[in-house]
Order: sequence, then structure tokens, then C-alpha cells
Amino acid sequence: MLDGTSCRHGANLRPFATVQWPAPWAATGGGVAPPASAGWPAGIARNHSKPPRSATSSAEVGSSVSVRSRQPGKAGARERRRKGSRMPLFDLPLDELRNYRPARDEAADFDEFWQATIQSTAGYDLEPVFTPYKTDFCLVDVYDVAFSGFNGQRVLAWLLVPRELAAPATAIVKYRGYGDGRGQPHEWLLWPAAGFPVLVMDTRGQPGSVTPDPDPAGGPQWPGFVTRGIADPWTYYYRRLFMDAYRAVDVAACHPSVDPARVIVMGSSQGGAVAQAVAGLRADLFGALVDVPFLTHVTRAVDLAEGSPYDEIVRYLARNQDMTERAFSTLAYFDGVSFAARATAPARYSVGLLDKLCPPSTVFAAYNHYGGAADIDIWRFNGHEGGGTRQQLLQLRWIRELSLQAAT
Repeated sequence: MLDGTSCRHGANLRPFATVQWPAPWAATGGGVAPPASAGWPAGIARNHSKPPRSATSSAEVGSSVSVRSRQPGKAGARERRRKGSRMPLFDLPLDELRNYRPARDEAADFDEFWQATIQSTAGYDLEPVFTPYKTDFCLVDVYDVAFSGFNGQRVLAWLLVPRELAAPATAIVKYRGYGDGRGQPHEWLLWPAAGFPVLVMDTRGQPGSVTPDPDPAGGPQWPGFVTRGIADPWTYYYRRLFMDAYRAVDVAACHPSVDPARVIVMGSSQGGAVAQAVAGLRADLFGALVDVPFLTHVTRAVDLAEGSPYDEIVRYLARNQDMTERAFSTLAYFDGVSFAARATAPARYSVGLLDKLCPPSTVFAAYNHYGGAADIDIWRFNGHEGGGTRQQLLQLRWIRELSLQAAT
């Protein structure tokens, strides 16, 4: 595990009005589950939990999931369509997914590579700047944030803070999906409305971002970001993005509204990959929320996934066949399964069993390798959207319960 640095902080904050929060749902199998009367949605197989470093935990799933075909992969999906089957599952059956723990596609010097990257970036001052940002919000303060990420390059973010806090609080660092940036402040009101400061990091160079990526490696790439600099791990795009994300945790911890011992990383798809990577690189996180992560079990994903972003790798290698070995050698430094195996913070994953962008087996590969205590929410009838806003409610209650446990 590779530790980050934290900043000194402290400030006098205005009193926080007392809010009566509902008691957390009773824990079931290590996760947070509602009582039977709560009308648990039929489309979610409640949560499957496992203790630290358990690869074979098989807690019962709350709602039944019927699997009519055990033939995985695209060929199985095509055969079911040809026969007119109504079951849209295309990956492994759930009973196999629960125990799916493939060998890791990992570079021999994985730890040395990331230690060197962290040390290189640590040579640059963090220099966080929190500039008050005017909004029409009555109960939330917003800051336009800038800090030094990879190699000292400036990265932007939003920080939203409940206006009246009695003490530094559990905070969330949010990473965005493919093509997205920090967005607009009003998109992130859920978390401060619940009492948790949230820092939303911009995604360097991507279409929804205002942060540039000034280190393009040059050389051939397929349009997008997944193959940018893929010929060498030192020039790969995600080395820069993961370091931005690593330092964003330190930025959040610097703010006086945040308890530096209680920072949770969060993200979905590409953001899930980033949160998973940061969880594997830092030993000081309070928790990790990883939804349908991208860039995970890549060797299987490129054979099974449909559409972008994995399709960018396929199209790139179709044009550059001689680059196949070099490309996968680079990806062996960035695969989420390797980061998950090194993570120790409590985690909550989610997966959509119909997800063809980040197939379920790739998510379970990381979950089943996860080094700490972890739960997973299984959404039976959903694709890459996973549980959507329902997942957010489960995450909110999970954060609340984790914070209450830490306070006792």
C-alpha cells in the first residue's frame, strides 16, 4: 500500500443545525438492507457481501435470479437471440460470477512503477486554491478549486460544503465517467444536502472538462483517450489521470470542513476505475464506492464488451496489429483487478447483469480480488446505468452508517 500525504487544516465553522436522520437499515450479510416492508425493488439482488480477502464468499442474494443459459460470451448471446430466448444475459451466470476470480494480468514491477509515479508527482507542491463561487444555493457553499495534479499540472474541481457544519465531516471525492468533467455545481447537491462535503474532480482533456491534458504522448491512437500513449506505460493517459485523482484526496483533506481521516472516493464507469485505482494506491481512505468500473479485467473486457470505450482498443489494434503485445503490456499496469487486490478501505461495488459496456464478469473479477471488506449491489435487469438513483440512496445510507460506526 502506498500512503499519500495530508495537509494541515483547521478553521472555526458555524454551528450546524441539528438534523434528525432516520436510523440506518438493519445490516444483512455485512451490507445495508431494508426491512421487508420497505418494498425492496424486485430488480436488485440485494447485496452480496464478503469479508476481507475472501475470494469465495457466497452470501445468499435476496431476490431470485433465474439463468436459463450457462453459455457465456457473445456467441452465447447470438445463439439465444437466434432461438428467440427472452433471457438477455450474455455473460457468466450469477452463481459463477460470485466466485469468478481469474488470475491477475499484472506487470511484474507494478508496485515499483506506481511508487515511482507517486514520488515523482510528490515533488510538486499541491497548492490547493479554494475560490468562493457565487450561486443561488441557500444551504450549500461552493468553491471553484484548483490544485497541482500529475507533474504539477493544474487541475480543476468543485467543492460543495454544507453551509453550517458543527465539525469537520466525512467527505466524498467524486470522479467522472468517460467524456465527462466536473459539470455544474447543482449536479452534486445530493451529498452536501445530506451533510457530506463533496469534491468533484475535472477529467483532464475530456470533452466535458475544462482542464487540459498538456502531456499528449504523440504517436498513433484511436480517437478517444483509452489508447492515448498506450505504447508505453510512462506516457499512458491514465497514468496522468490516476495521479490527479490520487492528489484530489489530499486536496479534499486540506479543507477545514473535511475530516482528513474520513475521505471516501466514488465513481462510476471510468470514474469507478479511477476510484478503484486510488483505493489501491492509498492506505488512508475511509471508504470506496465503485460502480460498474471500466478498465478492469481488460483482457476479457476487450473480447466481450460492446461499444466504446473498450472498442477503442479493439479498433486501434485492428489497425496496428504489431502493437498488440505492447498495448497489453501497458494495460497490465492499469488493470483495476490489480488495484482492487491492494485496496484495504471498506468498499461497496455495484454491477448491472446486462451491462455490455463493462461486463459483469469484469466487475466481479475486481470485487472477488478486493483486499478489504466489500459488498456488491447486483442489479438484475440493468445495464451500464446500474442502479442509477436507487444506487445513490444505498450509497448515502452506507456512508451514513460508516460515519456513525466511526463516531462510536
